[in-house]
Amino acid sequence: MRRWLLWLLVLGFVWLAVAQFNELRNLAQTLARTLTHGRWQWVALAALIMALYYWAYAASFQAAFRAVEIERRIADLLPVIFGMFFVNVITPAGGAAGVALIIDDAAQRGHSAARSMAGTILQLVADFLGLSLILIGSLVYLFMRQELPFYEIVAAGALFGITLGMSLTLLLGMRLPELLRRLLAGIENMASRVGALLRLRNIPSTGWGSRFADEMIGASQAIARYPQRAAWAMLVMLAAHLLAMAALYTLFLAFYGNVGLGTLAAGYTVGILFWIISPIPQGVGIVESAMTMTFTSLGVGITSAAAAVLIFRGLIFWIPVFLGFILLRQVKSFSPEPEQTRSTQTWRLPAMLLAGAGLMNLMWAAQREPRPPFVVIGQYSPFCFEHLGRLFGCLFGAALLLLSSGLWRGKRYAWRATLLLAGIAAIANGSEGDGFWRAALLIALAIWLLLIRRRFVAGSDPVYIRQGVLVWAGLLSTGAFLGIVGFTLLNSPGAGLNQAANLGRVLTMMTLFYDPAVNSGGGGSLSSLIYIFGAAAWGSLLWALDRPVQVGRPPGESQRKKASEIVQKYGRSSQAHLTLMKDKHYFFTSGGSLVAYTVCGRAAVTLGDPIGPPEDASAAIAEFCEYCARNDWLPAFCLTTADYLDHYRRAGFNFMCLGHEGVIDLHTFTLRGNACKTFRKRYNRLSSLGYRVEIHDPPISTEILQEARQISDEWLQMAKSAEKRFFLAWFDEDYVRTERLALVRAPDGRITAFTNLVPEYQLNEISVDLMRRRSNIESGTMDFLFVSLILWARQQGYETFNLGLSPLYGVGQAPDSSLLERLIRLIYERGNFYDFKGLNAFKIKFRPRWTPQYLIFPGLIGLPIIGWAMAKVNAGEDESLWQYFRSRPKHLQYEEGEKIEDQPMFASHPPGD
Repeated sequence: MRRWLLWLLVLGFVWLAVAQFNELRNLAQTLARTLTHGRWQWVALAALIMALYYWAYAASFQAAFRAVEIERRIADLLPVIFGMFFVNVITPAGGAAGVALIIDDAAQRGHSAARSMAGTILQLVADFLGLSLILIGSLVYLFMRQELPFYEIVAAGALFGITLGMSLTLLLGMRLPELLRRLLAGIENMASRVGALLRLRNIPSTGWGSRFADEMIGASQAIARYPQRAAWAMLVMLAAHLLAMAALYTLFLAFYGNVGLGTLAAGYTVGILFWIISPIPQGVGIVESAMTMTFTSLGVGITSAAAAVLIFRGLIFWIPVFLGFILLRQVKSFSPEPEQTRSTQTWRLPAMLLAGAGLMNLMWAAQREPRPPFVVIGQYSPFCFEHLGRLFGCLFGAALLLLSSGLWRGKRYAWRATLLLAGIAAIANGSEGDGFWRAALLIALAIWLLLIRRRFVAGSDPVYIRQGVLVWAGLLSTGAFLGIVGFTLLNSPGAGLNQAANLGRVLTMMTLFYDPAVNSGGGGSLSSLIYIFGAAAWGSLLWALDRPVQVGRPPGESQRKKASEIVQKYGRSSQAHLTLMKDKHYFFTSGGSLVAYTVCGRAAVTLGDPIGPPEDASAAIAEFCEYCARNDWLPAFCLTTADYLDHYRRAGFNFMCLGHEGVIDLHTFTLRGNACKTFRKRYNRLSSLGYRVEIHDPPISTEILQEARQISDEWLQMAKSAEKRFFLAWFDEDYVRTERLALVRAPDGRITAFTNLVPEYQLNEISVDLMRRRSNIESGTMDFLFVSLILWARQQGYETFNLGLSPLYGVGQAPDSSLLERLIRLIYERGNFYDFKGLNAFKIKFRPRWTPQYLIFPGLIGLPIIGWAMAKVNAGEDESLWQYFRSRPKHLQYEEGEKIEDQPMFASHPPGD
């Protein structure tokens, strides 16, 4: 419902822009003509004073909410206040829509709706009382000058009546609480009857009137207990009104208007009064006319009055309306649902604007002769500097695109650089006669970025920054040296160019990329060389700043010990033991959870879900995402279970199934029946031949370890593959020595195959990890090993036996499967690059129970980055991605033709190696 309401408001905004287009265009043209005769420094000062006004306005809401025992931050209130301006324009409800927005935003943040209403009413009372003090003075002034019009008396009476009515609402809760309860009970009874008559379903629950009355009474009595808080809210609002009057006075100074304090107060109060009580939404058109007429009737020149009033109205009304439209998604009432917060962030709009400006510069630089559209773009785009040359436009456009990428990812350097660039461009545009609106646009962009500054938390890697600064300084120094020497040799002694002039020329060429002394001689090749050094210097610096933070040192012994304790206490998956391998880094949450991850490029790839207390899962996901955001990483949770899917969805992630894990129920497993005929015969045949399976507890002896190493090397050579990492274990002697090992011994005593057995800690389940065999073995050896282990595990009292993941098995078959999963299913059915079908067929014959495993990722845009990172971290230590994909065998064969699958990319325990 809220989503549809937001779209209705957006459509209303578009309708307003279309309906008022001619008025806004005429207003802009009038202001542009007027501003050429004014002093823009005073206008800038007025804008600064109005920024303080909005801060004070938000502080008055903070004080009013504090009076009813609700704590709010000014930074959270500002978007709501600007949103209030916007919805009041779009919904002509006499300001009630804005009040409802403030109350609903507080309720969405967990505060009482009744107390929020009481706080909002208190702020309005403080607002109107502060205005009334100024109004009384202005009425006295106008009366003494015999200029008091009848309409202002009526408007003042309406204001006093509204203020009295809202004050009585609070006084009822303070002095007559029972009367307030009866009134709200009557309203509840009437609402129930109307709802029953109209057969409405969404009727508030019975007793809401009583609960609402209790909250209102509590809020009113809190105001009575702390009257100084209410008084402070009124003082802050009075200060806000005085700031607005100061801004209006400054605008009169900008346009050479002479106004006294009484005249200023009279014109200001008339404007605010008609803003409040006007029948037209927000007094559009009426406020401007009334204020201008009041000032001219008191002796102010029509030109100065019109210019000051129009700009004041823009600062106090139109700019907040547009800011409200932009910031509306930050208001809790219209903010995305938790599962959408990562994919629909409107704060990325500045990045898109900057990228558009970069593309404009690139397209302009690519034109031999500027075409009419590009001439228009150059006139109205604040970031186009076509007068500096095409080379500058090209490089500047590329830099803007890089900055837009940084803004999109929340990089701090991009935020600071964009603010600096906006400031420089605003000064450059403001110095031109017709550049005021471009400068105003840049100032609005800077204010916007300042308001959302908390979004930009991603840092850059210190090592890359140091390297980038050194390269930048080296290239600039080298280019400057070559330029000075070159220009000194090329110019004759009588040319009048000294070394300082040469240095200034070279630095200009390396920063603005045009030659200020192009007519004084010089060589084209030398200029090109200087441009190359300058472009390389700035490009290397931006590239270094844009790099994500690199993963630090491997975890120390204390961290590994802590991780081991958490895994042993809370591990509940077949991947839990792999989190203790040496290639993992650890993130410990405040709630006692562990996330095992590694970083490749911009992706932080985890192994499984966070391990820790189940009640900490949601907080652990959020904390790790914040940690990734600070380091400019894309978080990707790989091989997760279905247990925490709701938590991931609420955190804004997408997910896709990677396959299903086969788990055998040891209580129901049997060798009887036709379904088990194949591996039952193989098990019986190898048993009769004298084959046996031995289970060795750790520590494993050196002799067994050496023979296992030989088998592992032989298997890798046969598979033509390097050891895989991260999602799989590899043959590490320290690791294998400390795990329980299962060996297949031939009748002659040789070890022909082995696997290590790993428990799943809190689950009464056992699983296999490394599975290696010799190239020449007795047919059916792997079936014999599996059946022997299953029977042994049942004798040991285990409940289940985990066969590991079958990649892509069952993906895209569910009715609610995503389009991406269905596409993967199509590739799985039509292709057989990895022979996943043979692996799945090997596991299916054991009739396991299938449980899905997922990839959790932020969005489709980052999916290629995450996929590349997953392949990279899974590849061998010294194996390139080309070798990784090229050398993977499709299948390995037993002597009798049964397929035995190589370790698949995503498998946790690949059977049949």
